[in-house]
Amino acid sequence: MMESEKKIFDKFEQKTTVSKFWMPTVWASNLVNRARLEGRIQSDQMLQTIITELSDFRRRLGRVMIYDTVSVPLVYTQVNPAPLLSQILIFILKLGNFHKMQ
Repeated sequence: MMESEKKIFDKFEQKTTVSKFWMPTVWASNLVNRARLEGRIQSDQMLQTIITELSDFRRRLGRVMIYDTVSVPLVYTQVNPAPLLSQILIFILKLGNFHKMQ
């Protein structure tokens, strides 16, 4: 990241609490469009392919950010095994009593 981009990134951070994961992909899209205007990208089809890939990348990155915001409470991971373990224990005790009866 260039120093000028870092300054823009930091200014945006001060103004809002919104996630900034999308900013570098916007900058990349602008660079791709500039490259097309300068003739570095030969065809519009090539430009469209690159823009589509950047868009897909941004969309997938957004999914990752959504997974990051959904939290699984620690209590769930501690409480959930309790019913399963109690059922296993009851099964073992019943199985032991079944063999004693025979």
